[in-house]
Amino acid sequence: MAIRKRIALATAALALGSGLAVPPATAATAATSGPWEFSSSRAMTLCLDTHGWSTANSAQIEQGACQGDNIDDWYFEPVSGVSNTYRFSLGANRNKCMNVQSNSTADNAKIILWTCSWATNEQFRVELNPSKHTNNVDWYWIVSVRSGKCLKIAGDSNASGADLVQTYCYDPNDVFTWQAA
Repeated sequence: MAIRKRIALATAALALGSGLAVPPATAATAATSGPWEFSSSRAMTLCLDTHGWSTANSAQIEQGACQGDNIDDWYFEPVSGVSNTYRFSLGANRNKCMNVQSNSTADNAKIILWTCSWATNEQFRVELNPSKHTNNVDWYWIVSVRSGKCLKIAGDSNASGADLVQTYCYDPNDVFTWQAA
C-alpha cells in the first residue's frame, strides 16, 4: 500500500476514533490535489470504477467495491475559464476520462471511459446539494455540460456493478461525494 494511502487511512481512523468525521475536499480543493474515490449516496461503501477494471475506450463506468488502487481513483481537471466545471480522468490512465456515450443528450445515456479531449460531453459541473449534508459530508450533483443532465446510478441501485448514467437533475438522492484515495 502506498505511503500516502497508509497516512490517509491512519488519519481517518484517528479522526473517526475521536468522534470527528473527515469531510471531503471541496471541488476547488480537489482540483489541486487527488486522486479521489467517488461514492454515490445510494451506495456509500462502493466507488465508481470501470466494468472489469478496463481502461479501454467505451468501458462502462459503474459502481463497485473500492479497490484501494488507481482503477477507482479519479482526478478533477478544471475546465479553463469556467467555475465549478471539470473533467474527471482515471487514475489508472490519466489520458482516459468520464464521457457521456455518443455525445448523447438522452436520459439513461451511459457514462463511459474515453480518450480525453476536452469535448463538452466529458465536462461536468459540480453543484452542491445544500439540503444533503450528513456526518460532515457534503453531497454534490454532477451535471453534464453537454446535456444539462445529472449523473446517477441506473435504476437507483445500491448493488455492485450498477451502471453510471445521466438523467433528469436534482433528485436529492442522486448525489455523489468523494474521499481521498
